[in-house]
Amino acid sequence: MPRSVQIVKPFTTWGDFDDDSAIDGLVVYVQPLNASDDPIQAAGAMYLELYEYRKASGERKGRRLEHWEFPLRTEADQRARWNRATLMYEFPVVLSRESLSAGPGDKLVLSVTHHSPLGRHQSDEYVIDVPLSRKSFAPQP
Repeated sequence: MPRSVQIVKPFTTWGDFDDDSAIDGLVVYVQPLNASDDPIQAAGAMYLELYEYRKASGERKGRRLEHWEFPLRTEADQRARWNRATLMYEFPVVLSRESLSAGPGDKLVLSVTHHSPLGRHQSDEYVIDVPLSRKSFAPQP
């Protein structure tokens, strides 16, 4: 079982899932870590939640905008999400219109929680800056 989980911030990015050159989701990368801080696969489920960001508050998370559950219970679940080359889980999530209505320069809070079959929970949070443009950053042909 993992000792902790972390959102891999340099890899977690905005994404375009319908090829219209506009950002419509996030690709979230997560690494469960063992006691030696080595990446490992983890059974159970990953819960991803997206919140409004509260400015000037001790509690950064405001109203919850979205939530997703990714089961990691079977070998097929693991193969679908675990990247053996990077040793990270990859979770693409499409955002609702409400989440995408956050303005340029705003912030959102992404929370990831691993729920193990033994009832343990590890979490991490990431404050994400909303991009100034909703256009995808993919290189043009």
